[in-house]
Amino acid sequence: MKKGQFALEFVILVSFTILFTAVFLVLIQGSFARSESLKQEERVFQVMRIISTEVDLARSSPSGYTRTFYIPTSIDDIGYSVNSSDGIDVVFDYAGKTYVFFLSNGSLDDSAVSLKTGYNKIYKDCSLQNTICSVKLLPVN
Repeated sequence: MKKGQFALEFVILVSFTILFTAVFLVLIQGSFARSESLKQEERVFQVMRIISTEVDLARSSPSGYTRTFYIPTSIDDIGYSVNSSDGIDVVFDYAGKTYVFFLSNGSLDDSAVSLKTGYNKIYKDCSLQNTICSVKLLPVN
């Protein structure tokens, strides 16, 4: 075996090893990125569950129900915004992505929907002998 042939085989072997390692690292990084994305989505879902639970609780309560609840101001130390302009959907802007959730059991009274991070007040008001009820959501100043 000549020295030149041995050197060529060594270079080819090292090249394949580097290529295999690079492909393996790219696959691991892609899997890690998907995992982090799923974790972020789950954290946004947890905040949405807080809002959804409060709305459902207010809907099932009698007239005059009022409660102050807290929506975290950040998720994993990353700030985000949350709003509901029409009382039907809740929009989150978090980590460069927008998430839209629809509230169950109808909508909030859109004349009184002002949702923000921090403390919010939800209350139920009924008129005409409890036939027409509205659930309103306002931030606490």
